[in-house]
Amino acid sequence: MKNAVGREIPDELLLNGKEVYQGKYYMDGKYLQKAAPRTRRMGEVVSAGKLKTPAIIRSHGGRPRAIEAGEVHIDIAFVAAP
Repeated sequence: MKNAVGREIPDELLLNGKEVYQGKYYMDGKYLQKAAPRTRRMGEVVSAGKLKTPAIIRSHGGRPRAIEAGEVHIDIAFVAAP
């Protein structure tokens, strides 16, 4: 079978629902079902008191203060730079 750019793709590669490339707009407007972990809504769990440890919510400015005060310890940090 030929794909959208004219390459011949062997049929033995098109198993288990795999398809040939059909162009960049092929999936526009289609819905996909993705597998995701089943979760509970975080507000309901907190309100019901079902957390193993208390939740500490910090404002944007509260995080740097907690780090400086030693309340929060950083294990690893990443810098996104070109």
